[in-house]
Amino acid sequence: MTCPACPAAPPQRPSPEPSPTCDSRAVRLSRESCVHNAPSSLYNPVMKPAISPSDTTAYTATPSAASLYDEGYYCSEAIVKFTCDLVEHPSSDALVRMATGFGAGVGRTQAMCGALAGMVMAMGLLSGRSTADGPYLPSTDSTRELAARFEERHGTVSCADIVAAFGSMDGPGRHEHCREIVDSCAEWVRDIGQREGWLPDTP
Repeated sequence: MTCPACPAAPPQRPSPEPSPTCDSRAVRLSRESCVHNAPSSLYNPVMKPAISPSDTTAYTATPSAASLYDEGYYCSEAIVKFTCDLVEHPSSDALVRMATGFGAGVGRTQAMCGALAGMVMAMGLLSGRSTADGPYLPSTDSTRELAARFEERHGTVSCADIVAAFGSMDGPGRHEHCREIVDSCAEWVRDIGQREGWLPDTP
């Protein structure tokens, strides 16, 4: 029994949740122990595994992001559509429309490169969450990796800086240069998606 003359014991505090800033490498090494991680099938319950590892026809039929860019899609749209086509997403048209405003550096302001924005959206499609309490580290960690790759290769994340070497968006060689950026960004998305098991391996 508790002595009535003694002060009440302080209430027990629940154990703290693991920090949401878990080191991404540690997360990958201990997936089972981190509450912010979960099997890829739980990241986005709306997504279906549209391409089985044994079905290679979808990959061969999917236009490259570069070819979509040549068709007239913005850099951001091309990468999102490429990813939607890979997974046969049922809302592909709506997702591509969401990417339109990021083209040519966010509303054609030449701010953040639209290809980088498209990568972020594509990675969210593959690994993002759809509920407030869902795991977010798979998406944020992979997005951070993509952004680091982009800046390391191009020295900037700014559309204006990338375009400056060509004088303007209409400068000679600018389309070809941005085409290469779009293509490499889309392949980075596929590379990480396959590495993490969100996409089957390319045949």
